[in-house]
Order: sequence, then C-alpha cells, then structure tokens
Amino acid sequence: MRKLTHLNTTTVFLALFLTIIQAEAQNKTNSVPNLIKQDESTPSAPDDIKKNTIEPKANSPWLNENSALIEWTKSLKKKDKATQKEKINDMLREVEFQEKIGNIDCAMEIIEQILMVDPKHTDARFTKARFLEKLKQYNESLEIFIRLMEEFPDDFSLKNNVAWIYATATDISVRNGEKALSLSRDALMRAPNNPHVWNTLSEAYYVTADYDKAVETAIIAVQKGISLKYAKVDLQKLVRHLQKCRQAAITMSILD
Repeated sequence: MRKLTHLNTTTVFLALFLTIIQAEAQNKTNSVPNLIKQDESTPSAPDDIKKNTIEPKANSPWLNENSALIEWTKSLKKKDKATQKEKINDMLREVEFQEKIGNIDCAMEIIEQILMVDPKHTDARFTKARFLEKLKQYNESLEIFIRLMEEFPDDFSLKNNVAWIYATATDISVRNGEKALSLSRDALMRAPNNPHVWNTLSEAYYVTADYDKAVETAIIAVQKGISLKYAKVDLQKLVRHLQKCRQAAITMSILD
C-alpha cells in the first residue's frame, strides 16, 4: 500500500485553525474586504508594473462607445510621451475597476487600446495575458507570458504564471506537468517565501500524480499564507487545494 504523508502536530493544528477561519468567513461574509480578485496564477507583476486603486471618473472617455474610445486613442497617439504615460495610467485604473466589477470584456477593450498607443507596455501586456488565461485562451496567453519571461528572466511571477497554465489548463493539449514542475521550481528558487509559488508547485505535483509531494507543498503554501497574514478568502483558496491533494492521496492509497 502506498505510504501517505503523515500529519504531524503542526499540521493538525493548522487544519483546526483553518476550519475556524472557514466558519468565520461563512458567518461574517459582509466583513470580508472587497478585494480585487487576483488569480493564484498571478501572485505579483514585474517590478515596473504599478497597481492603482483610484476610482475612475464618471466622464472617462473610454466608458463611451467603442468608436469613441478608438478615436480617443488615435488622438492620444499624437500626444507627447509624458501625456501618453499619464493617460495610460488613467486607463489602467479603469481596467482595474472594470475587472473588479467583473466586466472583463470592457477591461480587455481598454487594454487593446493601450497597446495600440504603446505596443510594448509591460503592464498592459501582462494584464492582457492574465485575461486571456481567464478566458481559457491558453496559447495566446502563453505567447505573451513567455515573451515577457524572456524580457524579465529574473521575475519569478512570470515563471509562476506560465507554470500555473501548464499545470491547470483545462485544455489537455496545453497542460504539461513536466514544464510546470521545472518552471515552478525555478520560481521557488527566486521566491521561497511566496505562498502562491508553493501552491503552483503543488499543482504541478498534483498534475503529475505525485500526490504525497502535492500535499507536502500545499501544506507549506498554507503555512506561509498564515505567517504572511493572508486575507481569509485567499487562505481558503489554498486550503481548498490542500484538501483536493489530500483526497487524491487517500484515493490513490486505496487503489494501490
């Protein structure tokens, strides 16, 4: 029979602690901060990517019809670089807001217009790749992420994003466990304390059917999430993955 990963005292305490967290989250849903949803595949952006939280103005030109947005973009091309940078930052704030309220189509349209003005804009390309992954357009997403990875070879989050796609893609023609393992290990060398990187490594072990290691690395991801005081909603994602790995390990031990 296949030997399972044993639960030590720390793990038992961790399981109890997270059960309490889940119960509190259900009873106090309204008290949970309304955070901008960020996929586990996107723990952070390259260093030059800035996150904005300013609410958009009601009269923002990109909230009008697409034709107006396109015309506005054309006019922006004629502006100086400083003005372009300022306006693009405003547009990125709008992208963040539209993503927050679940309007990915609008957010993607704005990103496309930014790329018309500046095709090499790092933040816009990174965000477009994220959206494409959400839309399950994996090959298009990978094309952008891999190109960014080549430009920023030391950025762990890009490696982690690519590894996540290879590990979790619903399209089996895209899924590649060995590539996911290689990239997630590389990312871990650069960010050993990042819970999302540990979680991606766990997903890579899971997709390659190494369920014991998937459990071990999932536990580490949760522990690091707790030590970094992750929000309850983010911890719950890590816990759900841990539970999935444990169930797979138990099932495999029975089958063996």
